[in-house]
Amino acid sequence: MKVGIVGVGRLGAQFVFNLITNPRIDEIQITDAIKGRVVGTILDVSHAYPQFAEKLREVGEVDADIIIITAGFPRTTEKTRMELYKKNRKVMEDVLKRLETKEETIIILLTNPVEPLAYFLYKNSGLDWRRVIGFSNILDTARLKYAISKEIGVDANKIKTFVIGEHGERMIPLFSQTIVDGKKLEEFDIDKEEIEKEVKDGARKIIETMGGTQFGPAAHLTNLVDAIINDTGEIFPLSFYLEEECYGLEDVCISLPVKVGSEGIKEVVEVELNEDERKRLLELAKILKEMES
Repeated sequence: MKVGIVGVGRLGAQFVFNLITNPRIDEIQITDAIKGRVVGTILDVSHAYPQFAEKLREVGEVDADIIIITAGFPRTTEKTRMELYKKNRKVMEDVLKRLETKEETIIILLTNPVEPLAYFLYKNSGLDWRRVIGFSNILDTARLKYAISKEIGVDANKIKTFVIGEHGERMIPLFSQTIVDGKKLEEFDIDKEEIEKEVKDGARKIIETMGGTQFGPAAHLTNLVDAIINDTGEIFPLSFYLEEECYGLEDVCISLPVKVGSEGIKEVVEVELNEDERKRLLELAKILKEMES
């Protein structure tokens, strides 16, 4: 099992650190436009885990089974994720030149804005739609659980919920489907608008104080890679290209709950949406289609 990481800035380097101890991964290929980052990452992680150092390889072209892309210009507090599209699309054009994919390759994209860039990669990689995945709302869902847990004092592990749509300002928390310790969220006295604002502003606060996110996305990416490698069928909210109609949508890359396994996306999981959630999803799809066309 080979895993490739394209881009070892703050996130990419953390992913290398997290993944190196996975016994199912035999090789981690690393590439970055800044060569010194690769050298430094390999040395630093090797010093942490010298017994696994032989797994690490600096490469020019990535031919791994799972390819993780973090390369690109990072979000700042002055710009939205969508405002990075033109700059990071050019980065993806360069990234594609450094990938040697085969039919079984799976790509996981974390570069913002996730949805339109995942669409671009799907259209230009030649891979099946199940194998080009945008990291999207996994982290937003964790942020939603954290915000609800903090507000009402319930263990986050007892909260079942999803955020869907996009990893951006138009993300859609599924409050109507949120279950807290076996009860519907409606049974609790909670300000949903304030909770949604906190979820959307979570990254901004981290960028202001630390320069960018690191541990949150790294932890959830590690879980996603484990689910793929071990073919678990676990459900995650991910972005992918809707080849066939689902939720009344098609021919758009958008984030929805899916079961994940060794082939990438195993199955799209349709959950019930209320009228407002469905309306927001359809409106978002129109906006994304315009960007992705």
